[in-house]
Formats: sequence, C-alpha cells, structure tokens
Amino acid sequence: MELTAKDVYFNLLEPTVKRIAREQDDDTYLATIALDNGIRLNDSIKTINTKLSKLDYQPIKNQQDQKLRMKGFLLENWLRVNGYDVTKSKVSLFINKTLAKRNVDFYFLSKYLNVNNTQQLEEFFKTELSNIKQIDLTAIISKNA
Repeated sequence: MELTAKDVYFNLLEPTVKRIAREQDDDTYLATIALDNGIRLNDSIKTINTKLSKLDYQPIKNQQDQKLRMKGFLLENWLRVNGYDVTKSKVSLFINKTLAKRNVDFYFLSKYLNVNNTQQLEEFFKTELSNIKQIDLTAIISKNA
C-alpha cells in the first residue's frame, strides 16, 4: 500500500540547496504548505514529491513520527497565534481558523493525540504548555553565546 499525504501530513520538509541559496531555508511542515500548493490528503507520495520539487524541497522518502511531529506543529502554531493563554474560546477559534485552513480536523487530532473535542484539546495545550514552562533554558543556552 502506497503512502498518501494523510500518512505524511506532519512530516518536516527539508529545503534544497537552491531554496537555501534564495534564503528560504526554513524547515516547514507539509501541513503548512499543502493546501496553498494544491496538495490533497489523498495524493500519493509521487504526486507530492513532484510538487515539492517545484517548490525546492527535498522529496519525502519515509513517514516521520506523525504523533510527535503533530505535537510540534500544533504547539508551534498555537504559540504563534495565541501565546500562552489557553481558554476554550481561543482553542475553538484556533481550530476553526488556523487548523481548518490547513485541513487539520478532529480526524487527525483523534488519530494522533486521542483528542475528540475542544475541551480535550484545551487540556492537551495546558499540559504541553506547562511542560514548556518547566524547561530550564539556562541549561540549553551556551555559555559562550
């Protein structure tokens, strides 16, 4: 059975040398660029790679850990859009505005996070954000920097 976009939707894409030379070297998720570039959830890997080639991204060779990547995708987007404040209204707005625009619905949320409604997603964010706040950044930052 061939992989489709649904199977690799949260893969991180790597830029090609050409893309890096244009100073567009940011790694991004397939989910972030899919709809804007005509990639549908049932497209095959071959179709996706053809489109990625035109956008100067490396081809997708395998399925990355979708559960882990989705968490990163959600938190990155959540922090950018809403900051650290987790409220039900903001979670609902985030689902309807940001995730819906990227074809991420409760199918993906339930598949990878065991989250079936807004309240459960709110709890997920609260837990993940509290973990982020507990990270000691001084241990990560180089003393020579």
